[in-house]
Amino acid sequence: MRRDKMTMTDYDIQNRLNQIEHFLLEFKEMVNWDKVKKYLEPLDPQRTKVAGRDSYDPVKMFRVMLLQGWYDLSDPEMEFYLRTNLLFMNFCDFSITESTPDHSTISRWRDRLTKSGLYKTVFEGIMGEFHEMGLEVRKGKMVDATLISSQARPRKKVFIETEPTGDEAQSEESTPTFEATEVTIEESVDKDARWMKKGNQSTYGYKGHVLTDANGIVESIIVTPANVHDTVMFPELIGKTPLEEGDIIHADKGYHSEANKELLRTNGLEDRIMHKRKRNEPEDDAIKQRNKAISQHRYVIERTFGSLKRSYGWSRSRYVGLEKTTCYLYMRCLAYNIKRAMKILSFNPV
Repeated sequence: MRRDKMTMTDYDIQNRLNQIEHFLLEFKEMVNWDKVKKYLEPLDPQRTKVAGRDSYDPVKMFRVMLLQGWYDLSDPEMEFYLRTNLLFMNFCDFSITESTPDHSTISRWRDRLTKSGLYKTVFEGIMGEFHEMGLEVRKGKMVDATLISSQARPRKKVFIETEPTGDEAQSEESTPTFEATEVTIEESVDKDARWMKKGNQSTYGYKGHVLTDANGIVESIIVTPANVHDTVMFPELIGKTPLEEGDIIHADKGYHSEANKELLRTNGLEDRIMHKRKRNEPEDDAIKQRNKAISQHRYVIERTFGSLKRSYGWSRSRYVGLEKTTCYLYMRCLAYNIKRAMKILSFNPV
């Protein structure tokens, strides 16, 4: 909010909030929002000539997306809190006298953000700022994938015609006819999602392929339909992440292949992919010990997935389609990264 547009009430609210400690207030002061505004410039209403109630500053709307990630809020819930929660209003720089976006405006703005792909640029930009503040990129990368259920899982519809009994009206025909039991399948409206069975659990949805550092900070994400195999996405994940020669790459047996191991060798990266024993291949104690040693480091990415699923909505997408789900998972992951980075920096002040 521009200082020249603040009312006396806004100043009073600001003074009251300055007396409390909260990560929203801290984060708001940490980030160079002018850089974020530059990233989001193509979505600026002054450039796109978006009229009416959709004409909100892109930085304000991006902060709305972050709040939804931190507090797992739907668009109607977000609309309510922007009108009633002074801390949320202040974080997004809305004046007490200013109108705030309703749920449909939030939804339409997200659609524009999704189609632009600019959420990926802001993700990288904000994480770059944290590294400039002293967030160390710790050696040891972890690669893994997790399943995310679709918002629109297919459902079975069962129609059963029962035989008339008791005093119910009977057909005059000597031999009544009854419709056969019919089972029909209702297809999902989410055409991009796919089925994947893991153990005894079947999931219709997507797969988030992730690479983290040893801090648990997510460095790269790729979202695919659930049936895409982990091994196939390994080269792209490695290619999306700035790596130095000698970096250690940890991964479970799902990534074991000669092609992936050769990729690491070619790029001067240390191979810590767990070995997957071939059929009829004898057990090797040395390999078993190596696998065990690798698994002891992988708790980092498992912890990251646990946090993303428990608190950031990664168990199930709120939206339909690969494009919208990718934006949703990126924004939730950025919200997680920010809180994780702030926690690490608080223990390691520059």
